[in-house]
Amino acid sequence: MAATRRSKLPSRVVSRSRLARWAGVLLVGGAAADTVAAEASNATAGAAADLSVTVSAYPDPVPFDRHFEVSVIVAQPSASTAVDTVVNVVMANVSASEFSATSGWSCVATAQGFQCRNPAFSFTESFLRARVSHTRPIGGSIEIRADISSATFDPDPGNNTAGTTLPVSGPYADLYLEFEGGYGQVRPGGELGYDLFVFNSGPSAATAALIEIPLPPATSFVSFERQFGTSPPWTCTTPAVGAGGTVRCQLVQLAHASGAFWRLILRANPGTVGTLINNSATIGSALPDPDLSDNSGSALSLVQSGSESADVSVAITESANPAAPGSTLAQTVTVSNNGPDTGASSGVFLTHFGGEDTTVSTPPGWQCEYLPPPPEPGPYPIMLSCRRPVLPVGASEFRFVSRIAQDATQPVALTANAGSGTFDVNPANNSATSTVGIGTATAVPMLRPTMLAALALLLAAFGARATATRKFG
Repeated sequence: MAATRRSKLPSRVVSRSRLARWAGVLLVGGAAADTVAAEASNATAGAAADLSVTVSAYPDPVPFDRHFEVSVIVAQPSASTAVDTVVNVVMANVSASEFSATSGWSCVATAQGFQCRNPAFSFTESFLRARVSHTRPIGGSIEIRADISSATFDPDPGNNTAGTTLPVSGPYADLYLEFEGGYGQVRPGGELGYDLFVFNSGPSAATAALIEIPLPPATSFVSFERQFGTSPPWTCTTPAVGAGGTVRCQLVQLAHASGAFWRLILRANPGTVGTLINNSATIGSALPDPDLSDNSGSALSLVQSGSESADVSVAITESANPAAPGSTLAQTVTVSNNGPDTGASSGVFLTHFGGEDTTVSTPPGWQCEYLPPPPEPGPYPIMLSCRRPVLPVGASEFRFVSRIAQDATQPVALTANAGSGTFDVNPANNSATSTVGIGTATAVPMLRPTMLAALALLLAAFGARATATRKFG
């Protein structure tokens, strides 16, 4: 929640009483007079800092057996610097640890919460966070109060205190599911590809987690493969190839901040022209879920006749593999239509996990949107769904550029799945995966000079590509 910004007093408003007190002290002379003279000079120039504070906690409510995170946002919109700024966060029967704060701040635990200090808080907003353990029972609550002060005059102390009440509950797990694919149209006998991503936003581990995908009547099963994930392997059962039925996956315990990603392939049965295929997936567990609106997803496809065909393919190249800590990694996804016809109602689903400060560049002609991540906090993949009404013969490039942290150990994974509503003569090349390990990098040439020159001409012709940046912890 953003900090509330209050209107500031005129820069040279100083109370007569303060100036009178400073003038009286000047009569003592000597070093004391010099010190007070400097303070009087600052006051006369209008030295003031309008401090404000807001506080929140996650998860809300907090389970009786879980820690929680307190987030404090402090703001100082004044031109002056607030000297010796102190933030006190008070909570009863808690233990605070694992602090993180904006540069310039230092935080320590206290008997009833934690305290953060900044010797010179300038015009800015700062974020202070702490991990907190508690002993409150189910049905109880935790009162949280934050106060900010400094040695600099504050013209509006009314916004220097904030608080919130955090209720204590039993365990619960907020599960999240994304289900994409189908791409609008398919011919009888053609394949339909779907991407399934599930995640536990917590705060508790989801016991007896269950995923179900009942196959639509006009389809038959081809394959169901896990592509990557942070959860343990699930136990999955599927129909036989060519048969109908239900894809079902179970996991004894899906930990907080863990998930998995699968690729499902179905075939439109012969004799189904004109059928609308509605494929859906759901996830649940034995624990209560506070938000059931994101536990299911569906995708629609229409079976149509026609003689057109388009060979859509996907390939991924890497600037290095493995990638060295501290380096920059580029992964390029090339989506091609090898013809002979244009692809109708085409799409590509991109999932990127790992790295830091990832920048995504998308080519002209595609309409792309980031799928919303689960509730914060957590390490989430970038999920990008891109559509194009008509995919001409040729190639399009999507580029992911990530920074590899100095202490990185986990690989950087990128998966791309594409398709179109036009019959695909070779669906086996509709998917590609790149997994880049962490180690001593060896450069991999991505494009020859002649290809770079051609690409530069294409970019000049079509204009700058849209760029969007997101950071994932």
